[in-house]
Amino acid sequence: MSSASWRRVLIPVAAVAALLAGAVLYAAVRSGPADAGPTFYGDVNYGGSAVTLGAGDYDLPRLRAAGIANDGVSSVRVPSGWTVTAFQHRGFLSTLWTFTADNPDTVNTGGRDVISSMRIIRT
Repeated sequence: MSSASWRRVLIPVAAVAALLAGAVLYAAVRSGPADAGPTFYGDVNYGGSAVTLGAGDYDLPRLRAAGIANDGVSSVRVPSGWTVTAFQHRGFLSTLWTFTADNPDTVNTGGRDVISSMRIIRT
């Protein structure tokens, strides 16, 4: 008889709702931290909840499905070779900020807790 180990996995409600609505969620296998993409934090100085995203366009529903709340980014770590263009409103509209390096407090660029969509590219 083998010993099975179970663990609880928490899935954001928005992700479950998206799946029930017929959305397709993608996951990629990455080899290391620099390959994983930028990491977004709910609090300044890289504190609070953390979500790492790969290249792509992230409008508000996709951000929520990934675990990032509307206006929920306060700091960001951007590995070398990545660029994040963040927008104040959903739909990639209004004020935008470009991050190519770590930013411990996005208020420094006028963007703390106001990001609702973003584009991430690997340069």
